[in-house]
Formats: sequence, structure tokens, C-alpha cells
Amino acid sequence: METQEDYNTDYKADTIEQDYAAPENFRCDSLAKAMWTGEKLARVLKRQSDIKNAADERIRKVQEWATRETGRLARDVQYFTGLLEDYARTQNDTDPKIKSIVLPDCVLRLRKMPDRYERDETIMLEWVRKNAMTAYEKITSSLNWLAMKDAAARTETGDLVLIATGEVIPGVKVTPGEVEFSIRPNKED
Repeated sequence: METQEDYNTDYKADTIEQDYAAPENFRCDSLAKAMWTGEKLARVLKRQSDIKNAADERIRKVQEWATRETGRLARDVQYFTGLLEDYARTQNDTDPKIKSIVLPDCVLRLRKMPDRYERDETIMLEWVRKNAMTAYEKITSSLNWLAMKDAAARTETGDLVLIATGEVIPGVKVTPGEVEFSIRPNKED
């Protein structure tokens, strides 16, 4: 059986100090050096992935345990909540001014929730228009950005110009996108 110490020593040979270190003035300026650097990076990324996978597996197990254990208690929560709700409603029926009951371990509250409205806005809007009730109609408009962008061009100064008229479009500045560097490790077979 492996111990935690055995597990840790398996990786000691791969630590940055021992195996990954390159001289301080090291530059990746040849194919051989790029291959060496890529190999070292792939090993570090693999180790990171292994650690994350191990942690994710442990988290999954703990979450399953928590779900199982709290599920067993849900019936008790429902039972005791029902008893306390019945008590609070009985007290409120006796005295409608009672909205809260303070107990040593909890506070029982009764609150009227706002009314809910199920609306069919199409029918309602049709009725508003038919009866000329414009105060109840909201008219909105918004910019068709995709169409405008397709009909415009960026200048070297960062302005956006409408191609058809040559007019500078106010309210927009263009910042050219930068070239981003990333590394995608190869999948191991």
C-alpha cells in the first residue's frame, strides 16, 4: 500500500529545482531547445492535470456523501417544518397581528407574498392598442450593431467610418485585437 510519503517521493525527481531548471540565461533559440522546453512543459502540465483530477475525484466523493446524508435528513426537516408552520398559522388565526414568533432556536414568520400575474402580453398589447391607451405601451428601439459594423470600416486612428458616406460614426472607438499566445499540449496516447 502506498503512503502519502511514497506518493510525494514519486514526484521529487520532477521538481522544478532538480529536473526542470535551465540556466538563468537560457533562451529557447533552437529546435532542440524548443523540444526540450516543450517536453518539460508537457510534464508540468500533466502533473497539474493529475493533481486536479485527484482533487476533483475526492470532491465528487465528498459531495456524493453530503447529498446522501442530507437526503436522509430531509424527511425530518419536512416533518418538523410542518409542525412549526401549523403552530404559527394557528397562532395567527387566533391573533392576526402575530406575524413572527421568536423561539430559542428559530424565528417563525408569516409574510404575505406579492400577487403573481400570469400575463399574455400579446393579448394585452392588442387590447391597449385597440382602445388607444398609449400610456400603457412602451416603445423601445435599439442600435443594430451587427448591421452597422458590417457597413463600416476602421481607420488607422481608431475611428469607425460608414463606408457608403465616409462619415465618422460618433460614440465608438476601435481598439485593434492583439495577437494572443497560447500553448495547447498534445494528447497523450
